[in-house]
Amino acid sequence: VVSALSELGQQQSSSMSNAHIPYRDSKLTRLLQDSLGDSNVEESINTLRYAQRTRNIKNSAVRNVVVSAMSPAEAAALRRENQMLKLQLLQAKAAMN
Repeated sequence: VVSALSELGQQQSSSMSNAHIPYRDSKLTRLLQDSLGDSNVEESINTLRYAQRTRNIKNSAVRNVVVSAMSPAEAAALRRENQMLKLQLLQAKAAMN
């Protein structure tokens, strides 16, 4: 629908007067009926061009992978540090009360 409208927008207005416009039956058109009036032609065409550009965006997800595994000693050190920080946090909260 967007590409059909975009192509129609690029043609001369004389050829548009007799052309069938397929978007007239869509639900989106009903919602945007006020915005698609004849007084907003330039704005509508710009919106359609923007929609066409966004439709062409391709996203590709990349998974973050840790290259080197953690040694058991490093894991134990991190656990100890975590426990120590939790204890400090509890002590700080108790001192505030």
